[in-house]
Amino acid sequence: MIGLCLVCQSTPAPAQTRLDTLRTHSRALLIREGFSRFDWWVEPGSQPDTYHTNFPLVGGAVTFYAERDSLTVLVRPGEHRDFIVRVRDSINVVTRVSATAAYPRPRIVAGDTLAVQIVPFTMRDNRIYVDGTINGSGPLVMQFDLGADGLNFNKDKLAKAPNIPWEATDVLVNSEGRNTVPSSRQVTIRLGAMEWTGQAIVQTGNMKGYEDAIFGNSLFRDRVVEIDYDRQVLRIHPTMPPIGAAFVRHPLALDNGVRPLIQGDLLVDGEHITEWYLFDTGHSGALLVSARQNRDHRLSARLGAWLGFGSRRLFKARGFRIGDVELPPAMAVLERTMDVDQGAKYGGILGNAWLRRFNVILDNRQGALWLAPTREAKGEVARR
Repeated sequence: MIGLCLVCQSTPAPAQTRLDTLRTHSRALLIREGFSRFDWWVEPGSQPDTYHTNFPLVGGAVTFYAERDSLTVLVRPGEHRDFIVRVRDSINVVTRVSATAAYPRPRIVAGDTLAVQIVPFTMRDNRIYVDGTINGSGPLVMQFDLGADGLNFNKDKLAKAPNIPWEATDVLVNSEGRNTVPSSRQVTIRLGAMEWTGQAIVQTGNMKGYEDAIFGNSLFRDRVVEIDYDRQVLRIHPTMPPIGAAFVRHPLALDNGVRPLIQGDLLVDGEHITEWYLFDTGHSGALLVSARQNRDHRLSARLGAWLGFGSRRLFKARGFRIGDVELPPAMAVLERTMDVDQGAKYGGILGNAWLRRFNVILDNRQGALWLAPTREAKGEVARR
């Protein structure tokens, strides 16, 4: 790949005399921003075709990759820069990299708008549940799932939120595969004193009978999210809180600009293999290793004894580390064929059987993930 590092024209647009060009034969591009990578589809009908940076309060470098060329755009917080994507020498698309916020901000409906918002939660089957409402409904049991791109509603529980207008459809990719499902773009979701309006939501059939809805990190892109398993509360901070001495900072990447990824080390044949894993509070197990990592590191032949049939195998994960913390042995899943909901962008999924051993501070504003062992995890270490 030929690397072409260009600093494109900045705001304001009237000062522009010539835009730099990235040439491609395909509308499918790859984007890298910090630790994150994304698939990008060039849209000629949307000009400027805009990519919003993961962390607009930070800015930085964003690189677009075509078959042979690449182009790097540098943006400062609050500015945008434009360039041209020329597809097959016949389609010119003005493409913009913007370091301005494009995500929803909550309205605080009661109390101090600058205060930390506290939302109690309960645990069931290693998952986090809070009470909330949608479009003025009664209380709904809502799962906080960091592995979810957006809002989902249990299609078997529609009577609990009768005011949702299911006037559209969307394509949903999850454990049920890729399906066209009913959707709405006119919902208001409320959690505690926080309220978001004009949100999109889709119906899904892969939820538990006791779950009404699912929400994820998409609501908190301008916030700092703290998951305190010891006290079973979520704290939603408008700015970065003081960090306790027990917390350790880890690099953060975002899948689709929303779902957090963290690095982990899988011990195989005495070798620690470092990969990015989805930080998935909605996955009740400990670990799922993707088919892509299986292929890249020949894990099927190296992991030793395993159980199962079909596309998945069960094995005993030993010596898995997040930073300097070694997690207790646990049964894990190895994917043998590429699944539609796993993709090839990361090494697998870390689930809440392991993640609940850490109190978490997820800094969506500056891009970092802070972890500290819970009292339960400290007690287990002391008993060893």
